[in-house]
Amino acid sequence: MPNSKPTILLFAFLLFISSCNQDKTPPNEAELEPAIAIDTTLENGLVIKDIQLGTGTPVDSGDYFQAHYIGYLESGEIFDSSYERNTPINFQLGKGQIIQAWELGIEGMRAGGKRMITTPSELAYGETGIPGIIPAESTLRFEIEMLNVIKPPAMWELPSSNRRSTESEIEYIIVSNGSGNKPNSNDQVVVNYSGYLEDNTLFDSSYLRQMPFEFRLGTGYVIRGWEEMISDMRPGEKRTVFIPSTQAYGESGIPGTIPPNETLRFDIELIEVKITNS
Repeated sequence: MPNSKPTILLFAFLLFISSCNQDKTPPNEAELEPAIAIDTTLENGLVIKDIQLGTGTPVDSGDYFQAHYIGYLESGEIFDSSYERNTPINFQLGKGQIIQAWELGIEGMRAGGKRMITTPSELAYGETGIPGIIPAESTLRFEIEMLNVIKPPAMWELPSSNRRSTESEIEYIIVSNGSGNKPNSNDQVVVNYSGYLEDNTLFDSSYLRQMPFEFRLGTGYVIRGWEEMISDMRPGEKRTVFIPSTQAYGESGIPGTIPPNETLRFDIELIEVKITNS
């Protein structure tokens, strides 16, 4: 888990999956016209039409997703397009990060699916709109292409005993043992991990990026709690650690992500140690 110098948090996940889809071009109207597409109108006035069904796991509340989209005004004028920016959007469903029309309208979509939603202003930008872009009380239409759905990692189940503590007041539980030599200072280590706040909110995870995190011990690249814990692990070991703020992000935290004076939980798996010859 990097310290305040690099901030990989969830932003790195967003950058990683965005880089996988930089060559997407917007569909034309013909591509979005299916042989048969049935409008579904919800009680709140939202109209949903599936243009193309995707495959894989459907996106549900709490899931992370990546999508391309085009937004239209009632006149048919495009007011926004992720295709034009060549950058998909990345959000977590059910966390209030997107307008209500999207929260309700994309649930159940699968990767590769395309859906058209038409929303009343009450579920979009309401009486105010967005000055200069979306007029007040505008009905909007979105053409959405779901690119990727990623389930958040589950917190590890912990044994009821064997909770240990260190002089620095870090507490830890060994979930499964590893084997081999522990890493030394200056060794390169490869880990998978998930980080949680005190209320169990996930704030960072290499599993979301689908890419392990690699760094060199003893260089100050990660928080002190990580240095202490990972230097005591063996390859293959899984360990849940509870790191006090004094060994993590202290009184400042990370604005918008980690509160001040927060004790953090990490589920850490040491995958590999790359020995550095002195």
